[in-house]
Amino acid sequence: MNNSTENQPRNSTSLNEIVSPQDTSRLHKDDVFKNENQAQQQIFLCVADFRNEIDHLFRVVNVDYHACVGLNEYKYFHSLLTRVFDQVALVACKRAKPRDATRFESAIQSAITCYHNSLARIGRLERVKAGIYSRVA
Repeated sequence: MNNSTENQPRNSTSLNEIVSPQDTSRLHKDDVFKNENQAQQQIFLCVADFRNEIDHLFRVVNVDYHACVGLNEYKYFHSLLTRVFDQVALVACKRAKPRDATRFESAIQSAITCYHNSLARIGRLERVKAGIYSRVA
């Protein structure tokens, strides 16, 4: 296996590519952002913590999304997904195996897809609530 790709910087998906500025959540003040003008920095974790972060994002996408029932739950899920994505997108691991990097990219792509699906679902539910549609598609 070629190890030259392990030393190259990873092209992580920026939250700004999928979220408008008013939808972005702020990380806790003790986290990466010290002020609004500071750029995002990667947080390097040990392998076990890196895998736990990947599992957490997968759990949010595959379990929490499907447990939502009403409009308020979808809105809460949307804010939760944004918050978790903000945190997970910044993590990295220098000792992660290629399988871990693949799972990480898969989790990021799943989160992006779920983000768009939840926005569409919220829009449909709001239109139903407003009486525009007679049923939810």
